[in-house]
Amino acid sequence: MRNLLTMPINMSNQKPLRVAVDTKNLALYVGGIAAFFRPLLHAWIAQRPQWDFVLVGPKFEMTEIAKLPNCQPWIIKWPEALPRPLRHPYYNNVQFPRAIRAAKPDVLFTPYHDVQLPKNIPSVMMVHDTCLQELPDVYPIRIRAYYLHMLRRNLAVARRVLTVSQTSRRNLRDCYGVSDACSGVVPNTIDPILTESTMAIAEAVRLRAERGQGMHLFYSGGSEHRKNIHRLSDALTTLVLRGEDPHLWITGAYDAAWSACLNGRSDQDKARFHFLGRLSLDSLAAQYRACDAVVYPTLCEGFGRVALEAMEFGAPIACSDIAVLREVAGNYPNYFDPCDPTAIAVGILAAVKRGPQSPHRCEDFQPEQVIRAFLAQMDSAFTRPNPNP
Repeated sequence: MRNLLTMPINMSNQKPLRVAVDTKNLALYVGGIAAFFRPLLHAWIAQRPQWDFVLVGPKFEMTEIAKLPNCQPWIIKWPEALPRPLRHPYYNNVQFPRAIRAAKPDVLFTPYHDVQLPKNIPSVMMVHDTCLQELPDVYPIRIRAYYLHMLRRNLAVARRVLTVSQTSRRNLRDCYGVSDACSGVVPNTIDPILTESTMAIAEAVRLRAERGQGMHLFYSGGSEHRKNIHRLSDALTTLVLRGEDPHLWITGAYDAAWSACLNGRSDQDKARFHFLGRLSLDSLAAQYRACDAVVYPTLCEGFGRVALEAMEFGAPIACSDIAVLREVAGNYPNYFDPCDPTAIAVGILAAVKRGPQSPHRCEDFQPEQVIRAFLAQMDSAFTRPNPNP
C-alpha cells in the first residue's frame, strides 16, 4: 500500500487548510453510512473553525451544517439521465475527480471507498467492512469486481484508512496489507434521540397490546446480499414446525430482495412478515421496546449497529456468532451459526426465553467518544498547528 504520509501539507498560517469532503452518501441515502457520517461531519466543521470545508457532491439537506461559516457546498449534478447501473461508476470516476480538480483542496476525506481518489492530494477514506473479500460467493460478480477494483485502487493512494471496529482493522491488514500505522478506528454509535424518546415508551405499550399473542421478532438489518435473509425466513419456518407462532417485524420496504426471498411461500407464511417502511427514531425505539427479541443473522459486518441498539434498550437479541459482533456485544446476545437455519431458530427461542434485559450502555460507542475519536484521526492525518481541543 502506497500512501502520502510523507507528503508535506501547506502549514502556512496565512492560508487556512482547504478540506474537500465527499458528501455523495449524504445526498443519496438516509441510513447506513449517511446516518453514521452526518453528526461527525457537523462536529468536524464546527470544532475546526480554522479549516475551510468544501462539501463536494450532489445537493443534500444541510440546514444545520449550512449555518457554520467555514463550509461551502460544491454541487455535482447526479447523472440521472444515465442507465442506473452506470450512474455510480460515471459519478465516481468522471464527475467527482473533475470536481476535485476544480475545487483544488489541500486534503480530501471520503466516508466510503468508491469515489476515485486523486493521486496528488493527501486523502483519508473509510472502509466500513471487508465483506466483498470475505464473501466471494454472496455478491454478484460484476458488483464485487467493480467495488474491489475501486477499493484496491484507492488503497494505493490513501494517506490513511479508517474503519469502524478492531475486527475490520485486522481484516484490512490481513486482506489488503493495510498497516496499523496507516489505519485507525472510528466506531459506530447511535443517535441519542433514539434512547431518549419518551414517546417510544407509550408507543411500545400500544404495539404490544395490538399484536397480542405469538412470538414477535424485530429485524432492522436491511436486505443487502450479506444480510442472510433467506436463512432468516427458513428459521421462521423451522419455528412454525416446532409449534411456535413467529412474526417478523422488518424495517424498510418489501423490496426485490425480500420478494425473491419469499417467492414460492404460501400466503399464510408470507403473512408472518410485516414491513414497516422507513421509521422515525421514535418509531424505531418503540419497535425495540415492543419486540420479544431482535434477530440479526448477518454473514459479515464491519461493526454491528443493530446489536448496539438492542443492548441500549435491554432487548434480547439472537445474532450471528462472528468476531465483530462479539467485539461489540460481548456476552449479551444469544449467538448462533448464521449458515444453519435450525441454529438460528434455536438462538431465537433462547433469546425470547431469556426475556428483557437491563439496558447495557457501551461507553466506547457513545456519541461524544466517537466524535472525539474521529477528530483525533483527522487532526493526526491532516496535521495543522494548534488545533482546537
